Amino acid sequence: MIIPTAWIVLAAVAIALVYVCAGVRVVRPTSRGLVERFGKYRRVAEPGFHWIVPVAERLFLVNVTEVMVNAERQEIITSDKLNARVDAQVYFKVKNDEDSLKSSQYNVFDYKMQMVSLARTTLRNIIGTLTLKSANSERGKINTALQQTLREETQHWGIEIVRAFDRAQKWVFAICHGVQILAAAGLVSARRVTAYENCRWEIEAAGATYVSDEQAVQDGRMVTGQTWQSHPEFYREVMACLAE
Repeated sequence: MIIPTAWIVLAAVAIALVYVCAGVRVVRPTSRGLVERFGKYRRVAEPGFHWIVPVAERLFLVNVTEVMVNAERQEIITSDKLNARVDAQVYFKVKNDEDSLKSSQYNVFDYKMQMVSLARTTLRNIIGTLTLKSANSERGKINTALQQTLREETQHWGIEIVRAFDRAQKWVFAICHGVQILAAAGLVSARRVTAYENCRWEIEAAGATYVSDEQAVQDGRMVTGQTWQSHPEFYREVMACLAE
């Protein structure tokens, strides 16, 4: 049976269309692409329409927007042999120049996972040299040291550290019997706190110093108050802290 020439032409056109369509790629503005041919780097694909050679070439997308990773909470032993519970957030992005894009893919395996591990290790090294009181009161120094170390260690990853901070820097406020919750959670050790007089033994048993002659006490990023009669002094401290 002889196949008509028209059918041969149509089949050839269909195959050509499939071949062309198989190589069509679109890169969004939030990404850049790395094109490899037979496993070897060839070029960067900027945002827009691109065509790669099917089978021979592959396009790998790299996100260049800001990314946040959580360094999960961990217990760190401070220099005075007390436990500090710390977690952190790191914001970073892959720089969009060619060398940085290549470094993020070829110099490090899974940079997000590596960033989490590096942040946790760095926090242990920093806070391990501090007392618990210093770790709670010198958050600015800790965050600066954390960012500096991350920038130094990731300079060959093609990554820009936007900001990093340990999330334990959040303010904690408690008044009257509320300090009992903080004591049970182990958060008042080595701190000066105040509360309702009947809570004194629990506070001291948790390793804190009970302050009886002040209506409101600030120690690091924790503010405590004695009773409802302490509201003026307590909320004056709270508003001052939130205004920082």
